[in-house]
Amino acid sequence: MPAATSTTSTTTSTTSTTTTTTTVANATGSFAGYLGGTCPDGSGIPWYWGSDSTARAGGCSAAASIAPTTTAPATTTVAVSATTIAPVVIPGTPGTPTGVAASGQVTVSVTAGSGGTPTSYTVTQSTSSTGTFSTGCTVTGASGSCVVTGLTNGTAYFFKTTATNSAGTSGLSTASSSVTYLTCAAGGTCIVGDTGPGGGIVFYVQASGGTFTSTGSNCGTSCKYLEAAPSDQGAVMWATTAAVCYNSGSSSSNNSCQTNSIYSGDSDAQTASRTAATGIGKGMANTNQIYARLTTQGEVATANYAAGIAWAYENGGKSDWHLPSRDEANQMCKWQGGLAWTSDATVCSGGTLNSGTNASGFSLRQYFHSSETAADKASSQLFPNGNQSAGLAKSTTAAGIRPVRAFG
Repeated sequence: MPAATSTTSTTTSTTSTTTTTTTVANATGSFAGYLGGTCPDGSGIPWYWGSDSTARAGGCSAAASIAPTTTAPATTTVAVSATTIAPVVIPGTPGTPTGVAASGQVTVSVTAGSGGTPTSYTVTQSTSSTGTFSTGCTVTGASGSCVVTGLTNGTAYFFKTTATNSAGTSGLSTASSSVTYLTCAAGGTCIVGDTGPGGGIVFYVQASGGTFTSTGSNCGTSCKYLEAAPSDQGAVMWATTAAVCYNSGSSSSNNSCQTNSIYSGDSDAQTASRTAATGIGKGMANTNQIYARLTTQGEVATANYAAGIAWAYENGGKSDWHLPSRDEANQMCKWQGGLAWTSDATVCSGGTLNSGTNASGFSLRQYFHSSETAADKASSQLFPNGNQSAGLAKSTTAAGIRPVRAFG
């Protein structure tokens, strides 16, 4: 038998999904043909192909040819969750804002227009609907309100707004209707709790439509009302050590104002001045007297003593504010404590801190009066129980300051 040699023959079948390649040995000689594997009928009997491509093997089904085998591809199913993200759209022009006035401020409310959802608004203000608008306040969120402060009572204001989100800023809204906080004007009828012409709160009305004199105030001899500043102005000593005050019973002004008098003259004259300094309408004259000693003569900065702070205070376009006298502060104590007025002479007693109409910001501490009670002492009042002190030292105690002013 001649030696058998072998070569390799490859049969390739291709479908649109996968390809299976069958490789068999090519035998030559008396057993010419292609050696194969086992019968494709599953019997496991060996077979081979003859040179005429006919299957030849005992037990095989003598298939005319062996068809290529196709293996179906494995199928894997992957679930995909799709999320649609909408693009951010610039907000449309907001609706016209609205405002509600209070003393010195306006609460402005804003609403969204069409377009994207705003994340904030910028509110602008002007005293003219067609004038130049400046930034007032900011609203955070899709809607809401914010407070524009530092406004002048009695002045009309207009407001516009823009809306903003990450995509950009809208156009400017139309102007709001004018918003004005009305005050009871000098010469008009005012009641306790009204806002006065200086932007403070009215706490005293002269009984029976009468008048009082406040020398140095704008109203002069025709004053009817007292208004309190909207907030405290700190707490300092009544006087400094400037050596420009008068010795007891003397007209020599060369001693510390913490231990000596702002009034000149003998003992009787100084006592009379102090007695006259306690009444309604005396606070402005007292304040000016203290200022004359400490700042005019002593060159002390107004920020360093109680009456100086009140003297320098300005609000609502008014500069005639002063440290209240003892009786003026007593009326203020009644108002902030929510006590009914019966007479000027009734001493403030009891009440609830800041329960008076539009009273705010008072604290449970001593408040200085501008009334001097001795060479080294001044009067003061504890809020809200009303306790008056005739002996608060000028040199060792810092007390609260709430400026007041008189108007007619």
